[in-house]
Amino acid sequence: MRSSVAIVLHALILWLVPAVPGHADVRLEGLDEPIRSNVLAHMRLDDESCDQDRARIRYRFSRSKDAIRAALKPFGYYDPKIEAELEEPEDDCWQAVFRVDPGEPVLISRVDIRVSGEGSGMPVFTRLLSETDIRVGERLEHDAYETLKRQLLVVAQEYGFFDAELVDSAIRVSREQRLAEVSLLLDTGSRYRFGTLTISGDILDERLLLRYVDFQEGTPFEQRRLRKLHNDLVRGDYFSSVDVRAVPRENGDKVADVILTLEEGRRTRYGVGVG
Repeated sequence: MRSSVAIVLHALILWLVPAVPGHADVRLEGLDEPIRSNVLAHMRLDDESCDQDRARIRYRFSRSKDAIRAALKPFGYYDPKIEAELEEPEDDCWQAVFRVDPGEPVLISRVDIRVSGEGSGMPVFTRLLSETDIRVGERLEHDAYETLKRQLLVVAQEYGFFDAELVDSAIRVSREQRLAEVSLLLDTGSRYRFGTLTISGDILDERLLLRYVDFQEGTPFEQRRLRKLHNDLVRGDYFSSVDVRAVPRENGDKVADVILTLEEGRRTRYGVGVG
């Protein structure tokens, strides 16, 4: 009797729980990670469920080859061979199979990556250029190029080269020869120096506050000194608000004034102790 009741209840539960549509069975053959994941992300075909409108599935499938080609280019594969099949059985979920031969990669034949301007001889720039994987004979990888480009601009700002710009930034690819020329030239311009420090807010003892400042007017600018000032003041727990920012002057004298805005008052803190 109990077993019969259990079977009935189990069947009732299964009937009450709505069926969850399955997802497409998208098979991608011939590619390894991380290229495979990048290709699937571009295709977006495997996001579709089994009960999706078939016209939508066919449309997504028709665009998959272009998506695969676009996803392979950042890894240096410009001429892949792609075979694609779409199966649409009436009583089952649709399936898509892609067989990809990425082909021969584009190799770097020439590299021109330089830093000019006042910052050209700084060790931090020299280290960045020496550590890059962008070298003649290596496979072209767009991500390595974009990463280096961002790093150069970030370092320039970090050390006060506020007028730095990329005067040349290009990847020139010959698909017939499977070769690429990479150019990246950063002109740092002149390095800014610390200007005047302006403190705003109701400060009881400015002399005590200046003990936290470890830069002087006229010294080369470094963002890390502003971060240290901010962190030291926050940890001191005397101010409810701390804001430090550099403001480059617009008169062309390559000076960045520092604006320090403070609001006194201890921040609300909670702790647990034994009484």
